[in-house]
Amino acid sequence: MSYQAIMLVLFSSVLHAIWNMYSSKYKINISIFVIGGFFLSTLLLLPILYFYDLIVNISSDIYLLIILSSLFQTLYFYTLTLAYKHGDLSIAYPLFRSIPILFILIYTYLNNNIHTISNEAIFGGFLIIIASIILPMKHLKDFNLKNYTSIMFVYIIFCAIGIAGYSLLDSKGMKLFYQLLKDENTTILAFIYIYFQMIFTTVFSAFIVLYKKEERKEFILVYKNRKLISFNIFFMMTLSYVLILIAMLYATNVSYIIALRQISIPIAFFLGIFLLNERVYNIRYLAIFILTVGLLLNALY
Repeated sequence: MSYQAIMLVLFSSVLHAIWNMYSSKYKINISIFVIGGFFLSTLLLLPILYFYDLIVNISSDIYLLIILSSLFQTLYFYTLTLAYKHGDLSIAYPLFRSIPILFILIYTYLNNNIHTISNEAIFGGFLIIIASIILPMKHLKDFNLKNYTSIMFVYIIFCAIGIAGYSLLDSKGMKLFYQLLKDENTTILAFIYIYFQMIFTTVFSAFIVLYKKEERKEFILVYKNRKLISFNIFFMMTLSYVLILIAMLYATNVSYIIALRQISIPIAFFLGIFLLNERVYNIRYLAIFILTVGLLLNALY
């Protein structure tokens, strides 16, 4: 993976950990993404129209990938909010950020592309899985099925599916977009791509709000009292992913991008402990250490 991709992913990871900290702190719901998406897409409407000549050249295949990716991203956002309602940042975040590694490895194997991933990276992936098993435990003898059967874990699994899904689709979508307009600046292409993804994700999230009565009530409360928080969270989230989309253009395999991006795990873990005052057990430090080793193996090999 190139130096440019590594720096982009690292900066993105810091932003990602911060907006998740605020999401956990305020126990947000899907309404925040609807309101934040609406304000940000409206604010960026004039800048996006400046690139009208590029937009009209986007193929239907790319739009289809954006729509499918937006569905997975909506699944991710919705289950993320539910996971934070039932668990701490220092547990939920590391789990839903690391589990997609397993899904990506399985996908790569099923598509006969396992040769593109080194043995060290595969071993790193298994270290991440082991750490994910250890993380909910209070001590080494606390291996119990009930640690993994709470409703939070159900939401985390669906959240991880959403992450793996949109990551794979966006990798393919951005590469097609770049092949279509090779002479254009990659940052501009990423901006256009994520703008349309933001619109579709906002629309799909709005359907959830309209469908569920409790979400409609929350929407009114958020709109009255938390518009600024909504915008800030959505802005950090969008910027962090724009950086990832650009980084994907510098990587030969999306698995390495997803792996290095997990460096946000120890960042979010310590934010939860020191800023949100979440309870922590010594074994969880071990889990985060194993996660970090696994991430380094994935990123460096």
